[in-house]
Amino acid sequence: MSVTEWYTIRGVTLPTSWVSVLIAFTLVGIILWWRYGKKEASVYADHAIFFILIWKFSVIFTDLSLVIKQPLIILFFNGGTMGFYIAIVATCISIFRQLKKNVFAASQLRTLTMAFILTQSVYQIAMAMQNDGLAWQRWLTVVAFIIWLLIAIKNGLNQDIWRKQLIILFSLSHIMIALLQPDGFWQKTLMATFIFSLFVLLVHFLKDKSRKKMEASS
Repeated sequence: MSVTEWYTIRGVTLPTSWVSVLIAFTLVGIILWWRYGKKEASVYADHAIFFILIWKFSVIFTDLSLVIKQPLIILFFNGGTMGFYIAIVATCISIFRQLKKNVFAASQLRTLTMAFILTQSVYQIAMAMQNDGLAWQRWLTVVAFIIWLLIAIKNGLNQDIWRKQLIILFSLSHIMIALLQPDGFWQKTLMATFIFSLFVLLVHFLKDKSRKKMEASS
């Protein structure tokens, strides 16, 4: 959904996209705590904060000359679209390092997949509810992602094969919904879905490869 509304808090203006990100991270953290416990929620919170910080301070790399002239700009701006993608890639690298350290533990893969679908779903719902647009586009987005929200929570994504299929189906569903939204195909959130989907599938591939190697050597 397009950003059409802004919030002003004590002189600071925030777009609904920022508010939606905060809502998504907070609610998903609570859901993971309820579903899997404090440890899993804490790991998610660490990566969520890491993503926000990288996106926020990426303005140093995307607009260094302006930061040098006005250092305080860091407090009010982020790295924009380029910074968004830098934050996504950096977060994927951080997650991968942790997963590899724990030999791609099944519980962490389960949480990773569930957290990804939940975060994207809550974000899309929050954006549709806060911004203006055609009623049918807003409600289609809300209903579709509520369904994905319920699927993720209900099933828990316990089996590898189910997780892989679900990631692919979720990505295809997001493409169909995006094509019916005002911004169409070229949305940052849809690109984020592509990147994270490929990342999750790559992690599962590496896990399967590692397991087969261990079985062959035993």
